[in-house]
Amino acid sequence: MHKPQPAARHAQRAQQHWKTGVAHGKAQRWPAAVCEFARATTLAPLESIYWLNLARAHARLEQYAAAADAARKSFDLDRSCVLAARLLAECMVKQYRYAEAVTCFEQLDPAAPRDHDLLAAHGVALLHSDRLRDAIAVFFRALALKIDNPLVHYHMGLAFKDLNMKVEAAECFRTAVTLDDGGVRILALALLVQESRQACQWEQLADDTRALRQAASTLHDAAGGGLLSPFAFLAVDCTPAEQLSVGRWRATVLGDAVPRLPALPKQRAPGRIRLGYLSSDFYNHATAMLMAELLERRDASRFEVFLYSHSRDDGSALRARVMAACDHFVDVTNLGNAATSERIRADGIDIIVDLKGHTRDSRFELLAARPAPVQGRLRRLRDRRRGGHAARARRALQRKDRADAVLVPAQRPAARAARVAGARGLRLARRRTGAVLLQPVVQAVAPGARRVGARHAQRSRRDSVDAGVEPAGRGQLAA
Repeated sequence: MHKPQPAARHAQRAQQHWKTGVAHGKAQRWPAAVCEFARATTLAPLESIYWLNLARAHARLEQYAAAADAARKSFDLDRSCVLAARLLAECMVKQYRYAEAVTCFEQLDPAAPRDHDLLAAHGVALLHSDRLRDAIAVFFRALALKIDNPLVHYHMGLAFKDLNMKVEAAECFRTAVTLDDGGVRILALALLVQESRQACQWEQLADDTRALRQAASTLHDAAGGGLLSPFAFLAVDCTPAEQLSVGRWRATVLGDAVPRLPALPKQRAPGRIRLGYLSSDFYNHATAMLMAELLERRDASRFEVFLYSHSRDDGSALRARVMAACDHFVDVTNLGNAATSERIRADGIDIIVDLKGHTRDSRFELLAARPAPVQGRLRRLRDRRRGGHAARARRALQRKDRADAVLVPAQRPAARAARVAGARGLRLARRRTGAVLLQPVVQAVAPGARRVGARHAQRSRRDSVDAGVEPAGRGQLAA
């Protein structure tokens, strides 16, 4: 009787480990599955399926770096494997490595089948890589296979929005609203209202706003509703309680997805106070403009500053200035939330401040892991000192709000128009402390009045009557 050759024995043992790993996976015992799949890849390193299963097990444990390594080995062994390409791209997206995710889709064998889901994922990677027109083209290919997917319409609307094609964006968002009755509908409604305002499409705005407020009241029941940003909700005619509810629910949903770190040590490391800032705006951006002098003028003998950046490198002089003004510039662009939290904890940060809040590209939710003993966020337009500059500006703004006729259509109630600050009535002011304030130009305005610019006053009387506004000259007020 012939004994099996070593290679054959290794193949048999590898297959047995793989089968055991599959059984562990079906039972949701993912750590055990990782061990078995790893043994299989050691014994048979040229088997693509073993690496693919190892990657999947790591991904289930949210170990995306290890999952990406295993998926890469599987994909390198078989460039026609759609599952390997898709899983590798997903792991890259989880680590915010969007350009590398795009490369995964582009390296897939041209003869490999590309279904709707693969094209949709490819489009999202292109969208986050700022290849907006390429993303739109891929989204159209995905819709050709499944035209009634609301999420694809929503993502295509985001691409049109970033291209400043507001009418096209609004149509995409409206289609998503029509096709979905859950979380996608809520997200699309918020941006539909926003884009309709900016495109001056007033016809359905009131109905869309009512629908958004109604949908926001059922956030807890909608899958994906926790992604609705209260920042986009600010321009909606709603109550402060509704805005607070949206913000709390989003923070809860995103924060619950972040694994908590072990308890903080009872004693801090000796030395200066370690102060960290987290932002995606450390480039030629308003936040960097306002932060640069603050960092340069700090008491360096008392504070050691860490900047945790997940922003793009635009090579600007402002980015270089900000980097030079801190003690440590840590690029966490390609790190997931868990890894970033661990890095903040490892750096011994005493105070961590999130500079993004609920704005775009924010990662404030990673603070739910409690990486630092003191955590906070930047508060804009706030000054609790009685008679302070910000407080005076807010009170003045409330007394002397003005609204341009473009911003507030004629059919809007005068009481509402009086509360909207027109662009011509405001100027941007910057204090040396870095605060950004909107200061109104001091000018008496009658209560409930709208300001009508000269360009609109030159319209024909017929057009003005059709719009419900009598023509007025520059500086005049239409009641």
